[in-house]
Amino acid sequence: MDKTHVLGGLVTGRPMMLERKAFDYLAISNKEASVDAQALDFSHTDSKQQYIVYEGIAIISIHGPLSKRSGLFDSFFGFTSYEALEELISQALNDSEVQGILLDIDSPGGEVAGLFDFADKIYTAREIKPIWAVANEEAYSAAYAIASAAKKIFVTRTGGVGSIGVIANHIDQSSFDEKLGVKYTTIFAGNRKNDFNPHEQLTSEAEQVLQKEVDRLYGMFADLVSRNRSIPHAKIKNTEAALFFGEDALSAGLADSIMTLPEALESMIQEFQPKQVSNIMTTKTSISEKENPEQENSEQENTTPTPEPESASNTAPVDVNAITSEAEAKGRKACLAEIAELSKACELAGMPDKLSSFIERAITPEQAKDELMTLLANKNQQPEIHSQTSPAPDVKEKNPVLEAAEARAEQAKQSKI
Repeated sequence: MDKTHVLGGLVTGRPMMLERKAFDYLAISNKEASVDAQALDFSHTDSKQQYIVYEGIAIISIHGPLSKRSGLFDSFFGFTSYEALEELISQALNDSEVQGILLDIDSPGGEVAGLFDFADKIYTAREIKPIWAVANEEAYSAAYAIASAAKKIFVTRTGGVGSIGVIANHIDQSSFDEKLGVKYTTIFAGNRKNDFNPHEQLTSEAEQVLQKEVDRLYGMFADLVSRNRSIPHAKIKNTEAALFFGEDALSAGLADSIMTLPEALESMIQEFQPKQVSNIMTTKTSISEKENPEQENSEQENTTPTPEPESASNTAPVDVNAITSEAEAKGRKACLAEIAELSKACELAGMPDKLSSFIERAITPEQAKDELMTLLANKNQQPEIHSQTSPAPDVKEKNPVLEAAEARAEQAKQSKI
């Protein structure tokens, strides 16, 4: 295959961490690989991938064949680059709204270049924020290397994981060239410079070099998965790069549970979303609460949670409903106490009609007393102060509120003089 083709250079003469059937997609013929870039309109293509945040969880898609760097044809052929994924991971780690990261993986694998560094960064990042992965539907070869770096791996019922191996492909099209009447002559210096030329047969020396590199990368791949999944190196190699589906993936230790993407998302939300208890406002109450204090007291008694026996375990879950009910009961009690104090102040000042206004404005008893004293002081400057509550004839004590109001009126009079 001619390496000048759009996809040919990706798989020809280079070790790949790619599931075998992906070659049917990438290693295509000359005629099929020919793409007229000028005939394609990429002006509207946004090459920057994004993630979405749902209930504090960032969902990052890893779909299609994987490459080291972003390219012009990524969106057209469904490629995803390690470069773009690394940027998304960094953004999610620095995003205050993100509590965890969920990798949505559906990929046959891809390039070796850049993979190991990216997988190591995910392995480190999972200690900063939780990172889970879902094989939805495929996480093979390089894609599984990425998934294995996550804290947990899930696979759908029809999904698969594995293909822990390395493959390289050389296409000798010299016979095809001959039929076309084309002969390539390559001028080079250095005996290994012309290795893997698709227009010539592969030499035994070049084959040995390629096999050695494939073996080296295979060992690195097995080491990576062994570390990430805490599986012995020998057991990883014993998979022989096979594909594992459903329960077989769990038995091999390559996945933790069978779960769909939505189910994994819900599980992650439940585990990592901060638990919040709403604040109970104690300075306002409704008219119905004001008019039915006995009913509220009854509700308070009915909603008070029954103490549960202490458990020997220190990890018992917090009963949020009980805490909320207790807070509501305390709030109602405080409101009723404030209403009683407001009512008493209004009665003493001879202004019971002010009570409903104070309640609606959520005024505290202290603020209400100040306002009542000001109103009384203003009234004191008039010829006569009327009070709705007259003291008994034999009681000589003056109303303390009236005394304070008279004193304030006298001070106002003296200041004017």
